[in-house]
Amino acid sequence: MSPVTLPVRRVPEEDHVLGRLPRRHRHVLVVVALAVCVAAGLVAGAASVVPVLLPTALATGTAVGMVAAAVLVRDSHHG
Repeated sequence: MSPVTLPVRRVPEEDHVLGRLPRRHRHVLVVVALAVCVAAGLVAGAASVVPVLLPTALATGTAVGMVAAAVLVRDSHHG
């Protein structure tokens, strides 16, 4: 039995808010989102009264930044 193949739907450029971002812009967007979230984790960890929370806040900021970066650059029409 042969596998079933689904037709590929082509998405016109007008369906994207900013159009398709060039590779360099996607990389810059990922780095900025990650830096902002790590900085927010650093501030949250430094503002706490328990010094043990600083590494946890940095790890949380990094994880949130990675998720935010992935959401920002993902193409909603491809999965």
